[in-house]
Amino acid sequence: MDSHIKRLPRIDIIDTIGRQYHTSNIENGEYSYQRDFDRHLTGHFKLDIRFFDENNKIAILVETKDKKFKKADIDQLFDYVNLEKELSNRTKIIAILAGTHDGSLRVWKIANGYDEELSDKKIKSLAEYVSYFQKRNLNDKTKVLENTATLNRMLHDNGILEGLRSQFVGTCLLALKEGLVYKNLTTSQILAGIKGTLGKLLQNSVDKANKISVLDTKVLQDQNVQKIDAENFCKLLAFIEDQILPYINEASTEGHDILSYFFTTFNKYVQKGDKNQAFTPNHIAHFMCKVGHITRKTRVLDPTCGSGTFLVQAMSQALSKCETDTERENVKQHQIFGVESDEKVYGLSTTNMLIHGDGNSNIYCGSCFEKEAFIRNADVDLILMNPPYNASKKQVDKDYAKTWGKSTTDPSKGLYFVEYVANAVNKGRLVTLLPMQAAIGESGIIAQIKKSILEHHTLDAVFSFPSEMFYPGASAVACCMIFDLGKPHADKDNDTFFGYYKDDGFEKRKGVGRVDNKDKWEAIEAQWIDLYEHRTNKPGISVTHKVSYNNEWCAEAYMETDYKPLSDNLFINSMRDYSSFLMKHDDYLTPRVYSNRSHTKKSIKLSVEKWEWIPIEKLFKIKPGHYYYPDEYEIGDTPYCSASANNNAVTQYIDLQPDFVGNQIMTGKVGCTAFYQPSSFSATSDVNVFIAKEGTRMNPYIGMFLITIINFSENYKWDYGRQCRKNDTEKIKIKLPVIEGTKNPDWQFMEDYIKSLPYSKNI
Repeated sequence: MDSHIKRLPRIDIIDTIGRQYHTSNIENGEYSYQRDFDRHLTGHFKLDIRFFDENNKIAILVETKDKKFKKADIDQLFDYVNLEKELSNRTKIIAILAGTHDGSLRVWKIANGYDEELSDKKIKSLAEYVSYFQKRNLNDKTKVLENTATLNRMLHDNGILEGLRSQFVGTCLLALKEGLVYKNLTTSQILAGIKGTLGKLLQNSVDKANKISVLDTKVLQDQNVQKIDAENFCKLLAFIEDQILPYINEASTEGHDILSYFFTTFNKYVQKGDKNQAFTPNHIAHFMCKVGHITRKTRVLDPTCGSGTFLVQAMSQALSKCETDTERENVKQHQIFGVESDEKVYGLSTTNMLIHGDGNSNIYCGSCFEKEAFIRNADVDLILMNPPYNASKKQVDKDYAKTWGKSTTDPSKGLYFVEYVANAVNKGRLVTLLPMQAAIGESGIIAQIKKSILEHHTLDAVFSFPSEMFYPGASAVACCMIFDLGKPHADKDNDTFFGYYKDDGFEKRKGVGRVDNKDKWEAIEAQWIDLYEHRTNKPGISVTHKVSYNNEWCAEAYMETDYKPLSDNLFINSMRDYSSFLMKHDDYLTPRVYSNRSHTKKSIKLSVEKWEWIPIEKLFKIKPGHYYYPDEYEIGDTPYCSASANNNAVTQYIDLQPDFVGNQIMTGKVGCTAFYQPSSFSATSDVNVFIAKEGTRMNPYIGMFLITIINFSENYKWDYGRQCRKNDTEKIKIKLPVIEGTKNPDWQFMEDYIKSLPYSKNI
């Protein structure tokens, strides 16, 4: 037999389920049902291993086999099930076929007159089998979403301010989960009951006094909470108990997800009062934990843990990989570490972890810069963090704050937090959310810290995340960076992986933020992870590239555009916009008819497979515009263009001589949006003008073709502060149709193709 096959010895089965429940009644350790019956039994009545829990009235029946299971083996096992049922019709049964030669299992759950085969792959403890028969709450994200919106209105009507709602609801939810009695009680009695429940739950927690104090003073003693009359307080609690709690099952991984979903959704209301709050969306935290490679033994730290989203997700994923109660308890008590400086948010993280099945034991209130010894001693393997993007001087080390000069917020955009924690731990992985400014910064304090980080740690990957990820809270555009700690970047053989992970399938929904209405996320997350794990270069979504501290750390800077989605409609839209501009500025002196007609009736199809990549600098010389101050000109006839996306980029008409002849292409530094300018014009300094080189043909039709290609290929790459400057424009490569057998652009094809499309008659 192959040595790698996992065996399942009988003694291991007994020890895992629980030796104290083992009920053998004959010499060789088996159980004979004959001893429990008055009549003579025939056939199968000697069971290999039997366990019984008197308190829960549950029997575990195990029949072992040393070869591949047959139908006769199942029939034999169910003979024992039927005998067990005869002993007591109240007994709930778990029936197991166990392959001692290869560890294979088949497991059935039998109760209330029916049996169900389970998907278990490992032997579990009796306590876990007991939980199989307990009532399960419903996992329903849609219902939680709807009821959370209703609850928010109720809290508003009762005077609970937005900044307190998430913590107040979390505290109530936790107390109700533990059986809080509230009916026919006064407000003060209800609050006393909640406080007592919290005290019991935090009995063995570190920093217990501070945690209770924070929850008491910041929540229970809040004057608006104290003012809720008993009747309305009971209505609030009843709604939470009846319309929120039943839809959350924290015993399952999905339940953990929905609980986090509840908190994240509710935190959206908090964010309305503080646009600098960037609570990590639950699905993004789930993805970041996945790429953190969490196992049942992983020790996790979040040094800026906020409401605890990362810690909840990390704990959930670690627990899902555990096999025993001992392993699960170890995860909760000894593998989850957090620090949070804001007292209110600290209380929320404590409550959040308690609701999710504890794990709050090693969460402290304070600054991560004051907890260096705690961070070092935690001996963690994985750091997950979303540091403040605009930290004040009070939130950072004093010596670092002195270097800011006149700035009142952290000029590193959170990178300083990352460097500090990375150096303190110096092993394992660090997965962090940061604003895109930290990734694209190539000078100043950002470049200095990036250089310092790479001297000690490796930049393994960077993911560009959805632009409105934090909606409706913080407006920051974020990316995720992964570092392998304690390994200098220069020593790394492989390139850094960059993912353009902008489409997560979520859509904005009024009143609740971004939601996965069409259930796209699961498939998208799987694709993101697969691309990263295999370090796949896929046009339009991922690329690998070598970078240093003075480079941009984002996919947009290195990724090739996928031209497969290019369609006729994109070119048609360019001509419609251009036609609209021409109509708007028509002097009406020359008779002209505008229509959606094509210039020719010839039908031409695109075939991008044979196109070639051509550098812009091969076709054009790039020249920036010139800025004129308002007192240098008056209203005139010369088009004055800027980095506007409207009106063909013409912002006004001035009386100065034009700087550029017509029949040219131009792009703005912001967004790199391209336009074709038919007549002579001037442009501001935030515009780059494309001067055709010898051999480059240019006319309105070719112009329409080129601006469509440039906008399709480049628009999405230049956003959130990434400016397409002159030297950046010169580095752009676009795909163009070429003359067969050469790499020379096929200008005639471009012209003929545009003429074959609707609206080309206007050009």
